[in-house]
Amino acid sequence: MKFIRLNNVEVEFALERSPTGQQTILNRVLGIHNPRDNLKFRALHDVNLEISEGDRLGLIGRNGAGKTTLLKVISGILPPSTGTVNVSGQVNALLNLGTGMDGDLSGYETIYVRGSLLGIRPKEMDVKAEEIVNFANIGEFIHQPVSTYSAGMFLRLGFAIATAIEPEILVLDEVYEAGDAAFKERSRIRIESFIARGNIVVLATHSTASIVKYCNKVAWLEKGTVVKFGSARDVVPLFQEGMGITPSPADSFIN
Repeated sequence: MKFIRLNNVEVEFALERSPTGQQTILNRVLGIHNPRDNLKFRALHDVNLEISEGDRLGLIGRNGAGKTTLLKVISGILPPSTGTVNVSGQVNALLNLGTGMDGDLSGYETIYVRGSLLGIRPKEMDVKAEEIVNFANIGEFIHQPVSTYSAGMFLRLGFAIATAIEPEILVLDEVYEAGDAAFKERSRIRIESFIARGNIVVLATHSTASIVKYCNKVAWLEKGTVVKFGSARDVVPLFQEGMGITPSPADSFIN
């Protein structure tokens, strides 16, 4: 059975602050010999979540609320400072358009490199490569170095590769929403096909319309803390009210 369980998860980053010229003078006057201050930034605090097979979790909150950090923790990219993360199921993450892409490699070569990182054997990749190329739909650029790609091309190729094998747990930042209308439609169909087969989807987005469309559960984050966690029907209206957002027709739940 696929699941994600986070218990009392905290993530802290150590920061160093260099003193300004005036602070340096003041330190000398006061006899302070510490030239740098060691600071800590708490990106996540006491996060407790349980996501079960078939759940589609939406992460919402302001910029800097901790959504991307939480995605990285779930994906295993970033270990928690304290607490535990238990994930059952293969995780495929699409968090950064350029992740794993060497600018000197062609798009076609990138397919094989990233496919190997996903555990796809070369012979299996031979079969999937054509599907990936067709889904990405970047034409002859597939044979050009990825350093020549636009952001949209990065997006289409990255998404096509990340979803080439059916992930048991698909983790998405809202980058997939930045494509053109045709790409968004293809992405929607593919994501919904994963959802229909009982896979877990975790999506960080600023779009409440996307939350309403895809998610049955929502975690609202503020300053690294989960303010509300529950059904999308319950949490989205509270989030909109808290942020002063006027709901649009796209935000309406179908009974």
